[in-house]
Order: sequence, then C-alpha cells, then structure tokens
Amino acid sequence: MSPFLALLRRELAAYFHTPLALVYTVIFLMLSNSFVFYLGDLYETGQASMQAYFRLLPWVCLLLVPALSMRGWSEEFRSGTIELLDALPVPPWQQVLAKFGALWSVAVAALLLSFPLWLSLAWLGDPDHGTIMLGYIGTCLMLAAMLSIGLCASSFSENQLVVYLLSAMILLLYLLAGYPLALNPIREVFPQHVVDLIGSMSFLTHLNAITRGVLDLRDLLFFVITTLFWLALNLLVLRARKGGRMTLPISARLPLSILMLSCVYFVLCQLVLGLMPPKRLDLTEKKLFTLSEGSIHILRDIRTPVTLTLYYSEKEARPYPQFRQYATRVVEKAEEYAAQSDGKVMLRILDPEPYSVIEDAAIVDGISAIPLEDGSGPLYFGLTALSDGRKKTIGFVKPEAEEHLEYELSKLIRSVQRIEKPKVALVTELPVTGNSNPAFGPVTPAWVAFRQLSERYDMVTLSPRDLKIPEDVDVLWVMHPRGWSADSYRKIQDFINAGRHAVILLDPNAESVPVFGNTGELALGSDAASLFQPWGIVFDPGQVVLDSKYAWLMQLNENQFPKRNPGLISLPAAAMNQSDLVTTDLDRIVLSSTGALAIRDNSELKIEPLLQSSDASRLLDAVAYRSAANDPEKLLNKFVSSQEPFVLAARFTGKVAGSKSGTGSINFIVISDTDFLSDRLWVMESNLFGEPVYSAQASNGDFFFNVIDQLSGSDDLISIRSRGMVARPFEKVDQLRRTAEQRYRDSQIGLLADLEKVQGEINSLQVEAKAGSLMENPRRAGLDAKKINLRKQLRRIQRELNEDVENLGQRIKLLNIFGLPVLLLLIAGIIAIRRRMFKDYARAPGHAAA
Repeated sequence: MSPFLALLRRELAAYFHTPLALVYTVIFLMLSNSFVFYLGDLYETGQASMQAYFRLLPWVCLLLVPALSMRGWSEEFRSGTIELLDALPVPPWQQVLAKFGALWSVAVAALLLSFPLWLSLAWLGDPDHGTIMLGYIGTCLMLAAMLSIGLCASSFSENQLVVYLLSAMILLLYLLAGYPLALNPIREVFPQHVVDLIGSMSFLTHLNAITRGVLDLRDLLFFVITTLFWLALNLLVLRARKGGRMTLPISARLPLSILMLSCVYFVLCQLVLGLMPPKRLDLTEKKLFTLSEGSIHILRDIRTPVTLTLYYSEKEARPYPQFRQYATRVVEKAEEYAAQSDGKVMLRILDPEPYSVIEDAAIVDGISAIPLEDGSGPLYFGLTALSDGRKKTIGFVKPEAEEHLEYELSKLIRSVQRIEKPKVALVTELPVTGNSNPAFGPVTPAWVAFRQLSERYDMVTLSPRDLKIPEDVDVLWVMHPRGWSADSYRKIQDFINAGRHAVILLDPNAESVPVFGNTGELALGSDAASLFQPWGIVFDPGQVVLDSKYAWLMQLNENQFPKRNPGLISLPAAAMNQSDLVTTDLDRIVLSSTGALAIRDNSELKIEPLLQSSDASRLLDAVAYRSAANDPEKLLNKFVSSQEPFVLAARFTGKVAGSKSGTGSINFIVISDTDFLSDRLWVMESNLFGEPVYSAQASNGDFFFNVIDQLSGSDDLISIRSRGMVARPFEKVDQLRRTAEQRYRDSQIGLLADLEKVQGEINSLQVEAKAGSLMENPRRAGLDAKKINLRKQLRRIQRELNEDVENLGQRIKLLNIFGLPVLLLLIAGIIAIRRRMFKDYARAPGHAAA
C-alpha cells in the first residue's frame, strides 16, 4: 500500500472507527430534514420537488461543516502528532489531500443518506429525478469548497473553538455575498460592478443555478477553483508551520504569499465567470433549458434581421437577488438565440432609468411599468422584437413563466417575420356569428369570442353544406358537425391529413342549437362518427359527463338557494394539462353538458389530454340530463362515480396511413363542448361611452384563444409549446384529499337530509300546536335534541376533513427526521456491543490460555 493510501486510511479510521462520523451524520440528517419540513414547508406545498431542501442545505452546512473540519490540523498540533506526519515519506500536499478526502467522504456519505427524502417524494408524486440528482452533485461540490475552507482554518490554531468560529465566519461571508442586505453598505461606497464581482463569489448563487436542473461549466469550475485555492492556502500554512511552529524565513513570506494567491484566485474566478461562454448540461426531464430543434429551425428561417431589445431596470432590481438571477438567465437565453442565428438576431440591453429617453422609448414600445413594494421604481423588464418595420412586444417577462421562456422568444421572433394576419375558417351552423333572421331563432349579436378573434385574425365563415376550404387557411375551426354531407367530412379529413391544423368542437347536448318548444327527446349531439372513424377517435353523442367534485353552483331563480349542477363543470387548474401552453396559467374553465373523448387501441394517433374531469365523475344519457334541467342537483342523489377521469379536450397527433402531410405528422385539437364559448358561461358585456367592455368571469376565452394562437403558428412553434414545466403534485395526498372530500360530501348529504327532515317536523308542530303549549310538547324536545346532535356531527365532519392528509404528513416527517438516524444509532449500538463482547471473550482466562 502506498504511503498516501495508508495515510488516507488512517484519516478515515479516525472518523469511522470513532463516534465522530456517526454523530455528524445523525445531527446532519435530523437538522436538514427538520429545516426542509418546518422552514421549507415541503409537505404543505404539495410539490414533489427537493428545491426547498437544497435551498436550505447551505445554512445547515454553515453550522455543521466547521464542527466536522475543526479538528483536521488543530488536533495534530495539539497532540504533537504533526511531527510524526512530517517524519513520514509523504509530501505535505498528499497529507492535505488525505485529510480533505477523509472529510469529504464523511460529508458526502451523510448527504447521500438523505435518500429516504428522495424516496418519499417518489412515493408521494413524480419528481424530476434528473434535477434532484444534479442537486446532489451541486451540494457535493459546495461541500468540497466548504470543507477545504474548514481544513485550512484548522491549520492556523490548536484551539478548536477558535477554528470553528474562524471557518464559520468565512463560510458566512461566502453565503452572504449574494444577499442585498449584506451588500448595501458596500453599494454605498463602491460602484455597482464591484458589488457584482463580490456577489458572483457567493456559494448560494452557483448552487441555486445547479439545483434548478442545469449544470453550467462556470458553476462547476467556481467550486473547483475555490476548493483548490483553499487547499493550496492550507499547504502554504503547513509549510510555514513545519513541526507545529512558525519557521523563518517561510513564515515571514506567508502574508505576501497568501495575498498573491488570493489575487490569482479572485482574478481566475472572474475570468471564468465573466469571459467563459456558457456551456450547460440540461438534466431536467423535459430539457426545459435547452434550445429545441423547433427554435433552431425558426432561427434558420429568418428572412430579415431581427433586433431584440431587452428593457431591464438593473438598479431597481438590485434589492431582489432571485429576480436578478432570473434576469441573468433571460439574458443568457436571448444571447443563445443571437449566438445560434448566424448574425440574423441582434440583442440590445437597455436600462430605462427614471425620466430618461430610454424610459420614454420603453413606454412607447409597450413595456409594462411594475411598481415595487418599497415604493421605488418602477421596474421595467420587457422585450421587443423589430424586423423590417414590424414590431412585437412582451410587456413583462414573468419569472413564474420561465419554463415557457423559449416559446415566448421563438414566437416573438417569428411574429415579426410574418406580414399578413393568419386566416381562420369557421365551419358551423350554430349562431356563433350572430343571428339577424327571426325565422331561425332569437336575434342575437355575434359571440364575444368570435368578435375578439376577428380583431386578431382574418376570419372567414364557410357553409358545411357545400364546403370549399381555401388554400390559404391556416386554422380550420369546425363546430358541432351534425347532419353534414359525407363530402364535407371527407374535405375536413383531407385538410387535417395534409398536415394542416384544425380545432373541432363537439357536443352531446349543444344548448346553442336554435330549437323551438320542448327539447325532450330531440337529438342535440354532434355527429362525429363518420368524421372520426378513420382516425379511431371515439365520441358518444348521446352521453353527458357529470362531475360531482367540479360541479358548479347555479341559481335557477332568485327565490331559491344556489344548487350544484354536476353537468355544469368548473374545471380548476389541476384539471388542465400544465405541460401544454394551451392550458397553462389558466384559472378556471366552465363547460356545460360536455362529452367524453377516447381513442381506440388500434388507432395510429396519440391522444394528449388537455382538459379532464375528476375521478368523481360518470356518464349519463343526454335525454335524462335534459329532463333534470329544473332540478339538476338531484343528479347527485345516489351518484355512482366511475372512479376515473374522462377526457374533455385533447390534442391528437401522429401519422396515419395515406396521410398527405409533408411534415410526416398531423396535429389537431378536439373539444367535447361547444357551449363553453357562449357568452353566458365566461364573459359579461357592458357598454362604456358607446364602446363594448368585456369582463371575463372564467378562462374559457383565453383557452380557445390559446388554441387558435398555437395552431396558427408553425409546426416548429407548436413543438416548443409542449415543453412546459410539468406540475408535480403529491398524488397520494391528492387522492387522500379527494377520498376525504367524497366521504365528507356523502356524510354531509345524509346529515343535511336528516336535518331538513327534522326541521320539517318542527315546522309542522309549530303550525299544529297552539301558542304557549308548543314548548311543553315532549316530541318537540326530542326533535330539538336531535337537531343539535346533527349539527354537532356536521361540525365534527368538517374538522375531520383533512385528518388523513395531516396524519400522513406527520408520518412522513417523523420517518425522514428520525427514521434513518435512529436506525444508524441502533446499528452502531449493536456493533459496539459485539465489539465489547469479543474483547471480553478475548480477555477471558480460558480463551487467553488457549
């Protein structure tokens, strides 16, 4: 065995053959998991992500790393064993590496033993494993830098308390280097570029960049350079303290050597961070931070040069470090576009200071002025694209939409390359464009959705009876096909099979169909069988989806309380596909008597749900649904759920036999409701000085505008939209909560029915009894007692609604905080007892004699 390996083995034994490693690991696990659950609210946020864990971990390390490393050299100096090390045939740099390797092994082992938290998240939901793995890698790099600092500090003094305080203070400076409160005094004295240089040296800045799922070579090199610097500094101090004492003349040159080495370190860090081009490895599941092929194709197709102008209020953003980091990433993303455009995209970054000419330009370009909490500002952070006189603007680049930044930039660039408005063709017999002929129903204006789309697009309406689709149509909007000719269906199929884009709206109970009299047995469903048969898409025009969880409250008349209608479904964001920008960042979508979509097993298409019901839903015959129009809440009586969600809107993609698509794929969207676009479900219209004013009550319009907006773009743009961040909720928790809500609702319905019955009996007694003798009726007293008991049960059910979820949270927390530490202590105890037994056995007289 080489001397270096022997020394490394000695250092490892000093930690693992003594309680030191065990004590550090147990405290590290308990403290870090307590931080993430009680300070980071990991369970309460309901997201399967370890971002909170890695965000809080540096502060745990600030407390524990100095304690682990403080005995590195100080113990050798205090006990005099440093002279034995000097006598070994091991050069000083190998001695430093051996001690560092042992310390890093202990720290990394403790970090990796936090894997139960990772497993817990995987059990509760679907975390991004690549991002978590990179978070561990980044933390290991940070630990290496921290331990090198602690090890170097331990070479300055034999007093371990002094070493602990010195190393903790240095680590604190590294952590606070990016915090504005700590930098404010420096900002008052030095210019901003000096403050930025100091801020770039923060561990937090580089660790946060890694834990989001992207390994930047600059971040990696920063930690490596920092580690090497402190190890080199450690070596200088050891040589000056040869034999445990300062030796001349080496000690006399030590301050100058430290100063020169520090200058080299700082300059090298700034060269790496400031001049090195970004080289990144994206380990996120959807490659969210890598320029996609679609964006590259858009850049290649640029015909006239594009100038991107980013208005960024750098001064106003200084107190917000997280926003500044986001702004840096936006700048880097825009620079990546410019770098890969072969000179076709030029980037300008302007700071619109208050009352400046640049601020005036930002206002003219439509950049939003954001007021700040402290009353300063405003803050500008918007982007414009200019090409051949055409200009488009993003008023404010939202940090919460960072995962969709690439799409927004690509869309912005492509939008200034197109001169004419996209053409949208509407094929329908519904009164979407309004009805001015009383013979065909009430006289009505055009739907608000159609009017607003007409402002953005070149809208044309086509008759389905003799359908002719113009060649220059970008999006075909088919609405409620019913009784159309086979030739019309064939032309729609040919349009889609040619790789062109379409949105088809179906309905099992189209309430907007002009009818007179009773609709009882009238078939109001869309006729989609002949249209969808070649693609293997299934839609039953006679079945309506009911949803007891997302049922919307409606008031039939002013004399009744609002009633819950399971056929009128109010979909929250959780029921929308958050990975598709068509349904991202929407609040609520209201559907009325919608149908269900499916796809056959032998279909060549792929279905991607956009909207789904909850698993507390079922199908009901459309005629039976219409018969309950006067009292829709009775549909909830004896409601039997299918225990699975239904697809209400979906994107269909693929390549079918005989497709005429030049791109090799088709892409269209189907929505199983037409009424959701009617004004009554989502918008209120008023008049202000003769101009219409629209007040949206739901996101129905935004959803459909997103659909048309996306489908009118190129295939390259559509391919980018599907790269949005996937929400990662705790599926187990959501299931528990849904089960509890269902149980609560069933119990509540029963108790409310009993309470209503009791109240009815009390009312009957009040009518029959004479005044003054009512309270003496023994039956009344029993009814009052029963009423009070029912009300108590209702309150108890409300308290117990979240009990299962809270109990699961407590078990998860206890398991992660105490589970593995207790197991490690038990294993260590067993090993210690066995060692003691072997020693006692070896000392026994009979065994010794043998």
